[in-house]
Amino acid sequence: MTIPAKLPNPSRYCKDEVMTELDWEHYFQLRKDLDHFVSAEDKARLHDLAMTSSMQNDQDTYDKVHKIMPLLPALAISGKNFMGLKSVQNFNLYDAKLKYPDEF
Repeated sequence: MTIPAKLPNPSRYCKDEVMTELDWEHYFQLRKDLDHFVSAEDKARLHDLAMTSSMQNDQDTYDKVHKIMPLLPALAISGKNFMGLKSVQNFNLYDAKLKYPDEF
């Protein structure tokens, strides 16, 4: 996979994060695999499924649901700025990329 010429802006407060070429390839492959639109109805359904699986201690289902649900833009940008891009890379960043296009 080729790395785009324009990379996301660096984290504001996590200055020690270093992204190698392999890290960038992995990051953009995750963006391709995980980032997708989820309708409001599906978000509500996924939220209910996450709550149910949490109450039933079904960690596998809970983890799968959270990879599908888009991370809230405010949470995504905060996580990126304070803990680095790697901290949010395993989530659906579709909504965050719409709100903050230069950050993800």
